[in-house]
Amino acid sequence: MTAQPEDRRFGAHPRPGRARLSAVPRGTGHYTVDDWLRLPETGERIEVIDGSLLVSPVLGYDHAIAAKRLLRSLDDARPEHCEAVETGNLEVGADGLIPDIVVGPAEAMLSGVAELSSAEVVCAVEIAGSGRRLDAKASRYAVGDIPHFPVSFDLGTLTGLRRQG
Repeated sequence: MTAQPEDRRFGAHPRPGRARLSAVPRGTGHYTVDDWLRLPETGERIEVIDGSLLVSPVLGYDHAIAAKRLLRSLDDARPEHCEAVETGNLEVGADGLIPDIVVGPAEAMLSGVAELSSAEVVCAVEIAGSGRRLDAKASRYAVGDIPHFPVSFDLGTLTGLRRQG
C-alpha cells in the first residue's frame, strides 16, 4: 500500500494558512494570565501586558540564530539543578511574558507546568533587534525581581549581556 495522490484514499491537504485566534472571554475589562494560558497555539508570540494582548510574529532567522547560539552557551554553563530553554511562559504579577531565553529550576520545568512564576525564574534574556522594543518588558522583569539580560546582536555578534534589574 502506498499513499500516492492518485490512490484517492486520502483527501487533499488544505493549504497552510495563518491560525485564527479563538475568542477569549473578558473578565473585568482586561485579559488575565489565566485567559492567556487558555489561548491556543498559533505560532505567534502572544503576551499579556497591562491586561492587553501583545501579539508578535515569529522573528527573523538572524534573531533565531542569535538565540540558539546564546542558549547553547547558557545551557553549557547552567548549574545541574537548572534548565535553559528558548522561550517559555512567565507569570509576572498580572502579566504573562515570553522571554527569548529562560533559565529556571529543572524540577519545575520538567514537571509539565505551562508557566513559571517570577519567584521561580533564575533569569530571563531578551534579544533586541529587528525593531523590537523591550522597554515595557524590562520594567515588568524589574517589578517581578527577575534578573534580566537584554542582548543586542549585529550580524551574528552578541553584545550587552549585562544584568538589568
